[in-house]
Amino acid sequence: VRMNWNGLSLPDKKYQIIYADPPYPIKWQGSNSIGTKPLEYPTMTISELCALPVKRIADDCSMLFIWTTNAFLPETLGIVKFWGFQYDKLWTWCKPTGAGGHPRNATEHLMIARRGALIALDRHERAINNWTCAPTEGHSVKPQLFMDEIERLYPNVKRIELFARRKRLNWDCWGNEVENDIDLVVAKA
Repeated sequence: VRMNWNGLSLPDKKYQIIYADPPYPIKWQGSNSIGTKPLEYPTMTISELCALPVKRIADDCSMLFIWTTNAFLPETLGIVKFWGFQYDKLWTWCKPTGAGGHPRNATEHLMIARRGALIALDRHERAINNWTCAPTEGHSVKPQLFMDEIERLYPNVKRIELFARRKRLNWDCWGNEVENDIDLVVAKA
């Protein structure tokens, strides 16, 4: 399913935290008898993702947390640059099950990128590793613990979730599945 996102506006404000789970142009391979099956949500091309004016909503000192799969790692590095950020590191979600060939893809990555120098909590606070084991909840649903940890590390900043599915307290959200699948909205929870 394709959707034209070009006429839809991002908020007219600046954020220190931008969290995104882009609708990459994934092609799910079904069995040989059914061929490729469509995703349950509209996707965007890499060019469309790069063209989003995320740079405009990013504060001079901000962090980008953007989800990617193993297959889209190179493209996500390009998106990060187009959006005005510099790659910092990966935070990997280890899933109990996988998909694809051998070895099975049983990880997804939350790419972390910087713009300026947004400072997290004191370095002596409880540290976390750059990998986390967590169960899967449904197609493309990410574990809540990642957002919880971002909130803990960056407690008093403006945050937005791009391509959001539901509202979250103290976050602005932008996505086509917020509020019962109505048109794209920006919602302040």
